[in-house]
Amino acid sequence: MKLSIALFVVATLPALAFAHHSTGGFYDRSVTVEITGTVKEFFWRNPHVGLMLEVENDAGEFEMWDIEGGAWNSVQRNGVTPETVTAGETIRVAGAPARQDVNAIFATHMQLSSGEEFVLSDRKQPPRWADQTAQAEISASVAAAAKETASGIFRVWSYDGNLYRLRAPLALTAAAQALQDQWDQTRDDPGLRCDAPGMPNAVLNPYPIQLIDEGDQIRLLIEEWDGNRVIYMNPATTPTNPSADRLGHSVGRWEGNTLVVEIDHVSWPYLDDSGTPMSDNVTMIERFTLSADETGLDYEVTVTDPANLIEPAVWVNSYVWIPGADVKPFECTQRQTGGSVYDN
Repeated sequence: MKLSIALFVVATLPALAFAHHSTGGFYDRSVTVEITGTVKEFFWRNPHVGLMLEVENDAGEFEMWDIEGGAWNSVQRNGVTPETVTAGETIRVAGAPARQDVNAIFATHMQLSSGEEFVLSDRKQPPRWADQTAQAEISASVAAAAKETASGIFRVWSYDGNLYRLRAPLALTAAAQALQDQWDQTRDDPGLRCDAPGMPNAVLNPYPIQLIDEGDQIRLLIEEWDGNRVIYMNPATTPTNPSADRLGHSVGRWEGNTLVVEIDHVSWPYLDDSGTPMSDNVTMIERFTLSADETGLDYEVTVTDPANLIEPAVWVNSYVWIPGADVKPFECTQRQTGGSVYDN
């Protein structure tokens, strides 16, 4: 099959970091390319799915192209199963080309020879070639069971398509800026080694979370990186000398329909996945606000770290309730085969 690449220059979008790790250091998301080829291998795993395509170029030579996609969990929700793609099938993909001089694309869309189209991105995407994209269905019985057990804030909350947003650009101290300037995404990103991030980055991602009522404490499950946090609600049972870890020590209280959580004892070197440094003295305040009809959840986290931030940083996000949606195991796995630009 002849190499078929169509190039589309698109408007540059605001930087939106991914919690598993940012793709911006590897792929140029201001450009979209399309490529058609034959599937040789596929990799269904987190944090990124992958396909190896064999393509015949204009010189009649066969080239291998590495196609990365979003997390396997997201792709499954977009209707992809292990049986969706077969070796030897001809498919078309569209996405961002690699910044390096390698044959690689971070795909947003995939179209099978049947014409069926799938979204391979963690972000919500409109159809590109077909009238609609595939989507996994939640059975009526599973949805009904979820409605029976949901209670206020205590349910599974799904990504609403907007990703998290900074209220204002980060205001870094000179020392923090100097450290961030040394950051190399292709070398320093812990996500490349499947190292789970600390707060606040652990929660700022396009995947479901679940809040569970456990009496004197609330458990927060975070799908990406299989995060599991305890929020202490009763001073009598709250540890007085907590140990530091990547998710910190969380103490909560209710303000009307808002769960307010104060976090300290966070031991993690980075504020985000762009190499912004974070000190051990950082403190955070989260606000989970339930909508009046209990179908939406607004999230806000304010980070105070005078050693690195001139003023507090504030991220906001929102979730929707999709009855029957679940928090899937993440189980990050480094890819050992293929020519991924992530394999450094």
